[in-house]
Amino acid sequence: MRAPTPIFSGRLLLPALLLYAGSVEAACQRNGTRDGTLDLALTMPNIDRPDTRFSGSASTAAEAFNCTLGTETLSIQMPAAGLTYVRDIVYEARTYPAYQTSPRSPLLIFNHTIGELTGGNYERTPLRAGEVTRSQFVPTTQGLFDSAINVYAFFRGGAMESIPAASLGTLEVWSQSDAGNRVRHTISVQLTVPVLTCTLSAASHTLDDVSANALASAGDTARESAFGVSMNCPSANVDVDLSVADANAAGGTNGVLALAAGSTAGGVQIQLLQAGVPVQFGSTWSHGFSLKGVQAIPFTARYLRMPSALVPGTVKGEAVLTATYR
Repeated sequence: MRAPTPIFSGRLLLPALLLYAGSVEAACQRNGTRDGTLDLALTMPNIDRPDTRFSGSASTAAEAFNCTLGTETLSIQMPAAGLTYVRDIVYEARTYPAYQTSPRSPLLIFNHTIGELTGGNYERTPLRAGEVTRSQFVPTTQGLFDSAINVYAFFRGGAMESIPAASLGTLEVWSQSDAGNRVRHTISVQLTVPVLTCTLSAASHTLDDVSANALASAGDTARESAFGVSMNCPSANVDVDLSVADANAAGGTNGVLALAAGSTAGGVQIQLLQAGVPVQFGSTWSHGFSLKGVQAIPFTARYLRMPSALVPGTVKGEAVLTATYR
């Protein structure tokens, strides 16, 4: 007999059990609706300590993010309203771009901090105005974390001027896992800095003797010579304006000083000049930014023949120099 012929043959296929291995990335989600307000309002001394921190202020949005374990990337958009980059400053082992609001304002630096601010589990990131800064945060625990903005005021070096109350805009923070929900920090600053003043010293200048022949006609001048008034400033960059008045006559013109007590000459007076031009009494001109320490404010003086009869003798004039500051 023949063996029965199988009607099918083959292999029995069983479903395979597939195992996958991988990593779970961290995710920080916006928690609640808390935002922050940073209002830096200080009075700081006007001293010459370049790149030295004076004080600062912070804005904290408490428990702003709910994060799992792992690595998360945050984005921080720093506003640039009213800020101009000056230079980098190293502070607490980090390099910060420092900004001014005017050419002589104190310098400002900014950072963002996420984490448990009191527990040491945080990441601090310097910020650059007008840019989005990326910050990686690696939480060591799972839970709620604060978002904080810090601003610090630094002495710039040289004399400074106040920052009037101003809004710098709104800073935004978001996670790559939840980009549509952003934490916002509004920032405003006001720094009051007292105006520095300089000290003017009295000056005396003697013109050389002159002969009558050198002053033969009205309008003739002779023996012009230079001298300086000493000004001592506690810092560089003090913005100084100057004006001169005749000490003995309110209505003097063209730099001609009225005869002071002790004058015995006639037909001649002293003419005061600044930068080669007769001083206009009562008018103000800009000396510009001072140096630190003693500097001379230059003048020249000369004899000027007047229309009246020439009488030999001594001629004296007196002026008052006034400095004002900004």
